[in-house]
Amino acid sequence: ARRMFSRAVKGPTVRGTATATTTGLAAAAARAPRHIRSIAPARARFGGTNLEKFADKNSGRFASVRAMSSYKWDFGKCLKAAPFGGSKHEATVIMLHGLGDTGEGWSFCADHMQMPGVKWLFPTAPTRPISCNMGMSMPGWFDIKTLPLDPATLDSDAPVSKEKANEHVDESDIADSVKYCLDLVRAERAAGVPASKIVVGGFSQGGHIAARAALECEEQLAGCVVLSSWVGEIASEEGAGSGAGGKQQLSRLPFFIGHGEVDPMVPPALGHKSNQYITSLGNQVTFRTYAGVAHSCNMQELDDVKDFLAGVLEDDLTLAEVGATSAGKLKKWLLGKGVDITGCLEKQDLVDKATEFLSK
Repeated sequence: ARRMFSRAVKGPTVRGTATATTTGLAAAAARAPRHIRSIAPARARFGGTNLEKFADKNSGRFASVRAMSSYKWDFGKCLKAAPFGGSKHEATVIMLHGLGDTGEGWSFCADHMQMPGVKWLFPTAPTRPISCNMGMSMPGWFDIKTLPLDPATLDSDAPVSKEKANEHVDESDIADSVKYCLDLVRAERAAGVPASKIVVGGFSQGGHIAARAALECEEQLAGCVVLSSWVGEIASEEGAGSGAGGKQQLSRLPFFIGHGEVDPMVPPALGHKSNQYITSLGNQVTFRTYAGVAHSCNMQELDDVKDFLAGVLEDDLTLAEVGATSAGKLKKWLLGKGVDITGCLEKQDLVDKATEFLSK
């Protein structure tokens, strides 16, 4: 089991799954969770990160977040990274880890992406019993009862019933974690950050929570990042499709959905289905798949996420500004809006795409 997880974090892969799918791997996860969710290869590649600077040492701000509402479970430490280079805080990205990981596991993103003006938050899920881990406890945003996820039962054109969804996950846990994520958003709003400058994102089950939170947020956020995850329509008690979380969704929200083409935990079919569902709600989706990538992400995907974030956090363009905007800024802006720029070889091609988008 250790050799398998060792291979998962070598080569082009940066993050791997932190959960097990067989009895042997589950036992290994329980015995050595730090080996399984180690970010040492990522730290070495990106030059290292001193996580002490991420610690919210007075913790008052996040104590107030917890006090906003009662939760079923106690959430872990929420790490933060100040904007790169001491720049002024203008935007916030909230990144949720996957099963068995912690906020520390994705904190390398702040140093790797080096985005001026952007503060990062890396919350940690509650430590709870996980059914697919033989009931042993590990950090998780919600209980997962079976892994790998089975696209034969979840990949359907019809809304998934709550009963069917609960065969795989605990919907009440999901609602609790979505509420916590939205409380983090509200705390940023209370601190003066506009909703249009806040992005929520996550990997695996963290991506599921991020997508549900973005779709249910009462304000339009800047965007949402969903990596190696899944989201679909859950049928309401009345029988009609009610969306991923049973609430009215906003439309034209920029999404980045990335998925490995050989993901054994969350099969690629569910990534495609997520893309179809999010698009069907009227949102702008940038969908990318990555050859040879399993339940993890590689350098190309991280670069694509950075381009997406740069685009959605840029100030909006007007038709009058399009012609005077540089080709690089236009590219980032269009990618952030989910516009396909394949074949755009000249600046005028980008200008035409931006003009078409703004004229809709």
